Amino acid sequence: MRELALDASPFGPPAWMPDSARLVAASDASGIWNLVSVDPLGLEPPQPLTSVTGAAFGPAVAPGGSGVFFLSLTAKGVDIRRLALPQAPVAGAQIPADAYPILPPPGPAEAPLPRTSEVAASSPYRALATQIVRPFGGFTLGPDGSAWQAGVQGTDVLGRLDWIAAASLGDAAGPRGGVLAGSWKGLPVAVDVHLFSSLEEPGSQHLVKRTELDEQRWGGYAGGSWQRPFSWGRVSLEAGGGWTRLETLSTNVDFSRALGSAEASASFRRRNEIAGFGFDGALGGSFGATDGASWRQWRGRARAIGFLGPVRLSIAGQSGGTGGDPTRFDVFWLGGASSTILPPGLDRNRIESPALPDAAQIGRRFESWRAEATISILTLYAERGRAWGPQTKPPWVEALGGELRLGRLIPAELGDGLDIYVGLARIRGQLPHFDSWRGYSGLIYRP
Repeated sequence: MRELALDASPFGPPAWMPDSARLVAASDASGIWNLVSVDPLGLEPPQPLTSVTGAAFGPAVAPGGSGVFFLSLTAKGVDIRRLALPQAPVAGAQIPADAYPILPPPGPAEAPLPRTSEVAASSPYRALATQIVRPFGGFTLGPDGSAWQAGVQGTDVLGRLDWIAAASLGDAAGPRGGVLAGSWKGLPVAVDVHLFSSLEEPGSQHLVKRTELDEQRWGGYAGGSWQRPFSWGRVSLEAGGGWTRLETLSTNVDFSRALGSAEASASFRRRNEIAGFGFDGALGGSFGATDGASWRQWRGRARAIGFLGPVRLSIAGQSGGTGGDPTRFDVFWLGGASSTILPPGLDRNRIESPALPDAAQIGRRFESWRAEATISILTLYAERGRAWGPQTKPPWVEALGGELRLGRLIPAELGDGLDIYVGLARIRGQLPHFDSWRGYSGLIYRP
């Protein structure tokens, strides 16, 4: 194994040319991810192959070395593009001056290196033997509290085993505690395991105080997910179960909460260079027992999308209901941001909206709507939702604002599971009453 001392710039996974004389890789040396040609002996500096303003990554060399297929990040999303490569010249042939618009003509072939040792026998790939461990950080910031996470994150070179170990400090609704989570993607079904301990205090919020929801809990969740892409879209299935030990801080009562859940989702897309449309949908359910009382819950969502040039317009709606004998920790909570600490499958009753206070409304039933207009990383939105119990439906809780979704700038191979956002919104509600502007942001990572 040879370590190439190229420079201090990050490099993505490489691809070999068919003659094994060069490597093609994505490099961040210029501040924008572009493809470069790399000498595997480290004798020459990397040579640029592309010069894009978005990002070029994920190279795959065509058989015969006639070109390189790669992913290109544009304002419309990620496209697959092909870069033609010059072919080796015939001996004695005259080479036109413009025959190599990207690469210079190849020089004389180098003499092969002398063989000094036998090639080692092949061995099975082991994810643990190729782990790359690096520091990890995350946060959620808002008027009702902040949370900061710090720890380590690791993955192998093929991306089969991804894990994090982190601690969280925060105030108010922001969870404090720790997490140890991992995902194994070496099977047709991706397996996730999430162990955590958290302290949450919605009763310390400024706009909506939910002292009865203050809780300390620890436990875990394990699940599996499967997805299959098609030419028209994607189909996904996921299921899992978890258990927690929960202590209410307002009454100092301890009890257990166990549940199982499943969800099926599908997406459909049709578009050309100018316009297009699409649909998303999901339907899921949960069942469990909290403090000895059983309950069940369902939740569905749907979204229609329209594409017009660089603009994407969408409208989405979702609804859900709860049956049985749920506690206040099992019914729907409307509002609040997601967190690295908490496993999503354990809290499917939480309808996340980072602009709204945590648990702005709670109830056995809920419904919400959201309309968006997106150009590149900027999203303008209007949303409204409400949650209620046996009583009549309360007035809507509303939010009107904009977000920068910075996670869309990160190539999937470099930031899978990473979400970065910054937003500003005007929120209103009558029950409970609030009317204010809120700035919020977050960096959330899940394996």
